[in-house]
Amino acid sequence: MENNMTSRLNDSSHLCNIQTNHAVVLSALTVLFAIIGTLGNILVLGAVYTTRALQTIANYLLVSMAVADLIVSALAQPLFASFLAAGADGNCASLIEFVFRLLSNASCAASVMNLCFISLERAVIILKPYSYHHLVTRTKFKIALVFTWLIPILYSVMRVVVKQKRITSTFTVAVMAICYIIIIASYAIILVQVHRQRENTRGKLHGSTKKWKKNRKSDAVERRVAMTIAMVIAVFTIMWLPIIVLRVMKADDSFSVAYNWARALALFNSACNPWIYCLRIPEFRRAYKRLAIQHRWSVVKGGSTAGSGKGGKDYNSSDHSCTATTNNINNIIEKPSPTSPGMTPNDSSALM
Repeated sequence: MENNMTSRLNDSSHLCNIQTNHAVVLSALTVLFAIIGTLGNILVLGAVYTTRALQTIANYLLVSMAVADLIVSALAQPLFASFLAAGADGNCASLIEFVFRLLSNASCAASVMNLCFISLERAVIILKPYSYHHLVTRTKFKIALVFTWLIPILYSVMRVVVKQKRITSTFTVAVMAICYIIIIASYAIILVQVHRQRENTRGKLHGSTKKWKKNRKSDAVERRVAMTIAMVIAVFTIMWLPIIVLRVMKADDSFSVAYNWARALALFNSACNPWIYCLRIPEFRRAYKRLAIQHRWSVVKGGSTAGSGKGGKDYNSSDHSCTATTNNINNIIEKPSPTSPGMTPNDSSALM
């Protein structure tokens, strides 16, 4: 009996043992991304809190995602680094791992759920510009917000309570697959609309140098939109695909080197989100500069509203050119939603 108990403890210790070289590299990267993610997500929260022009319903989805990512960066990743350091000494650090799993499962799931709702919101404004502000209301936003946090919390508890890892792994893969499809489909809709708008109006832009320049500018905008979408999908895929593949192939694996690297990559995604989704938005860039460089944390009105396009054109603009309308689509990609009542029929007719 005593020999069996000793054998189990030795087996458990062997499973918890992490190779020193992997532990050192993973810990260093985890700390680095924890710092980057913490600073980035604090800037997102500070930008929205201190800039009235950014305080829109859609931007609160970015705030919700920033809160989830901040939990990952400021709490879960330091715990993961501590767990790796303990594993290098053959120590299982069961309590640290338990708290880490609770926080990371809930916050990472909440971050992914927020990504889904952000993608859906941007697709809705493209497909239903007339009725956007009837479809996306404060009440529906609050329901979505509760959903994005309640489900991840229940999921985190399930991951800890349910001992059959095959069940939890299957559930994880299914939910992540659904989220991945939603994100890709939403951005594909936006990209198709950009291309369709350009093709529908290209014939109107022949015959003059000025129109030819507008056509080239429209092409540049389409490439920029495509690059933004490619960046969003590529980063999400790179960060999350490894752990999903491992969940499918080795559902019971929670200790291997590959699994720890996959977990680290999934956590790194929270450090990337504030830069991908916010740094390309002019209002956020100005707010970042004001907060991080000028150290001005007082509340300001901000520059142009979240719905204004480049060159002062907003969603109620009477400019019917291909460039103006495609720029509006580009702003939808990089800005969550307009603050104006909505697009006029003239502006949205080419999109529908």
